[in-house]
Amino acid sequence: RKAVLEYKGAENVKELRVQKSNNLDDIQKKILRTGLGVGDSFDLLTIVSLTGERLYTIANELSAVINLGYLLTHDENLDHYSRSSQNISDVDLNRVGNVRFQFSHDRIRQACLSMVNEEELALINFKAGKFKLKNYSPSEIEEEIFLIANHLNMGSQFIKEKEDIQNLVDINLRAGKKAMYSTAYDSAIGYFSKGKQFLNFNDHYRQLYDFCLQGAACKYQTGQYAEAENDLNEPYEI
Repeated sequence: RKAVLEYKGAENVKELRVQKSNNLDDIQKKILRTGLGVGDSFDLLTIVSLTGERLYTIANELSAVINLGYLLTHDENLDHYSRSSQNISDVDLNRVGNVRFQFSHDRIRQACLSMVNEEELALINFKAGKFKLKNYSPSEIEEEIFLIANHLNMGSQFIKEKEDIQNLVDINLRAGKKAMYSTAYDSAIGYFSKGKQFLNFNDHYRQLYDFCLQGAACKYQTGQYAEAENDLNEPYEI
């Protein structure tokens, strides 16, 4: 009985936070909306870059959001940013390091989705994907290849520049192959299908053929034999 009461109490606290999400100030809401686009967990420096706010401001607002129970962090570095001067140097920044966060509960995360519309969420994802490709190391990109591909795919309506298109194509091919090698064939099919949407026969024959071949292999593995044959014929029918 005690366990049941404690569980109900915890659920009531979560519900109260959900209801009070509209009482957050503009920057706090901006942080949460941006965090939603970045992923299940996100870091201080990414949020600073995507929001366009100052590091000192975001650090202080993040502390408030954590104290309100919306986010969790296991890093102690946030206190340093909050106590530091508003013009923290690059040397101090490198010495202190980054700080990672996550939503305190899935219901909190779901409630925060009500603060962002689909177009804004797509734009956040597009910016997050570009930021990670530009600032992450090759090993970090490989570790988050699925998440980065999802970022760019969700934000594909904002992809217009040639470089961004090529990034989306390359990332989807890499994500698709990685998923295929892990026998996650359905996920791989999704990445291959998305990536080839931005290719045409005249300019990208080799890449288009690679996408179709890999997609066909995955469909064959999942028993979609007719669809696999269609993929193999697709480059010759365009």
